[in-house]
Amino acid sequence: MHGTLVTPPSDLAGTKAAAVTVYLHGFNVAGWMWNFKAIDGYDYAAAMARRGHVSLVLDRLGYLPSGQPDGMQTCFGAEADILHQIVQLLRSGSYALQGGAPRPFRTVVTAGQDVGGLVAEVEAYSYKDIDGLALLGWADQGFTPDVFRWMGEVISLCASGGQPAQQGGPGGYVRFIQSDQEIRNKAFPYADPAVVDAIFRGLIRKNPCGDFQSVSTAVDTDIARLHEINVPVLNLYPDHDLVITPQGYMMQGLNFAPNTDVTTIAIQGGHFPMLEILPSKVFKADVSGWLDKKGFS
Repeated sequence: MHGTLVTPPSDLAGTKAAAVTVYLHGFNVAGWMWNFKAIDGYDYAAAMARRGHVSLVLDRLGYLPSGQPDGMQTCFGAEADILHQIVQLLRSGSYALQGGAPRPFRTVVTAGQDVGGLVAEVEAYSYKDIDGLALLGWADQGFTPDVFRWMGEVISLCASGGQPAQQGGPGGYVRFIQSDQEIRNKAFPYADPAVVDAIFRGLIRKNPCGDFQSVSTAVDTDIARLHEINVPVLNLYPDHDLVITPQGYMMQGLNFAPNTDVTTIAIQGGHFPMLEILPSKVFKADVSGWLDKKGFS
């Protein structure tokens, strides 16, 4: 597994145990969405470092430069198990760090956008080893009508064996939403066209079929088990998402036990608010504020 550890400049040589937030991406992208460098001003992880936060940006299984198995041979349960192992490595300081010495982290928060949030949820109630959970654009209900159409397309493609992850790559992969124009029109309502153009110049990824084939079961299990999560939860969502309705997002907090510390924040934004002009500023401020308030910094 590959990840990028982004720390505050004053923290580079430090050895004191501190807090780290592990960021997981969703479909069609990779870790680059959290430290986007193609256009100035959208490197979320660097901005969080300037606010004093340590971030680990992961490329999930199936997304280069992390490993790429046959896309039929993985599922969200496997990804949650991998995340659990990463959490334990961060706590023990026994991970490999290029160009530096690894150190242990006392506090580990997981944060996910899109199905990255799903992975973080499954890990949280399965292993109960994190200190906080941030859902940054994920809910387990309220899917838009388009989602069911898009899922029908990918399930059909996966039933036929899927496609290579990239030229020369393993099989069993497929892109979510087959139309470039639909992604452009619906995923980035507040984005600079230059950012969207940069994303379409080689950054869109295909996804393991095993994820699509296991997502329904994972969502059903979430709804049955989210009440087991007893750490602070941030439910931050955009108001113009192409995947989940505002009503679905507003209901997400009800899936947790009544005494769970859930903070729900709605912001103006599309599916990728960290890559949009004004939403990105609010998004960074709200996540940073929650991390600070809960002592995760």
